[in-house]
Amino acid sequence: MDADYKARQEEYGAGYEGGEPREMNDLIVATGEWLEKLVWSPTAADAAMKALYAEIVGSEDIDADPSASWRDLWRDGVERHWDSVTLQVVIELHAFAFWGLRPDLNFLEVQESDSLAASIERTIAKLRALLDAAPPGWANLAEIERTVAAAEARIRLDTGHDVTLEQLAALAEVSVKSMKNLLAPKGGSGDLKLDAKDEIARSAALHWLGQRPKFKSSLWNAAGDLPDTSSASEEPLDEVVFVPVAKDGSCFDPATCRTSRGYTIGAKGAEIHVSDYREALDQLARMKTPRWRRLNAAGGWGLVTGTTWQRRELRELALLKSPYAGSASA
Repeated sequence: MDADYKARQEEYGAGYEGGEPREMNDLIVATGEWLEKLVWSPTAADAAMKALYAEIVGSEDIDADPSASWRDLWRDGVERHWDSVTLQVVIELHAFAFWGLRPDLNFLEVQESDSLAASIERTIAKLRALLDAAPPGWANLAEIERTVAAAEARIRLDTGHDVTLEQLAALAEVSVKSMKNLLAPKGGSGDLKLDAKDEIARSAALHWLGQRPKFKSSLWNAAGDLPDTSSASEEPLDEVVFVPVAKDGSCFDPATCRTSRGYTIGAKGAEIHVSDYREALDQLARMKTPRWRRLNAAGGWGLVTGTTWQRRELRELALLKSPYAGSASA
């Protein structure tokens, strides 16, 4: 991974201010309100939405205040919900769409023998299906829609395909109306034209994007393709440790989990700070349920719960560097 890629990755991590988290949260709240009407029982809906919250976010907030309604839990601070896999996928696609970065492989829809491009395409398609399934009027999903359309545009352009007007507008961060004005015969922009399939030619789209100061060229291929383990060597590993892994695939590592005071571990309300990584790992191993705080894509320190353990080389963990490490403190 070259210096340009790392620099852009760090710039994205420090500057992300997307509106997708709030929109995703609003969609979940709208789902709960619909569920109340469907089952004709606020009590049943409350139980269902709390169970969903416990599965996605954790049960600590519910245990701390059992009388709180599901609305209180979901509406009271989006920053606690960053560990939703769906939201993580949206954020990864935001980095891909507008910054040209490779999505985290933990959140891609990977199938055997997939290329990286195919995995990205499948992930985008799955999120598009979510948007198509959301009933009209439930929530304003404009930011998520823009991210998905921009991701569709980038992957199509990078794999040799033409794009729709809406996709190109999203990638260029202009309105559809402005895009239509550019295509109008009187105020048009050179080669930007719709063909018989209502698409804009790839070559013309790339030329136009290249003239826009805010557009960032694709670097996701520079990060490498999906790992090929078919011919992996059988050389003995260096020193290994077992680390707890959360349901979103992230693990307790010495980079993304280190705060200004060391490592914050333990259940909410009973957290402690441990300066040494190995000591923190030992204490997590002795907990009935390992919990720790780690830096998320929003630059906040979210509390996550370990659901399994994974063997990792200590050398590999030591090389990790969070792209957000310079943007937050705890």
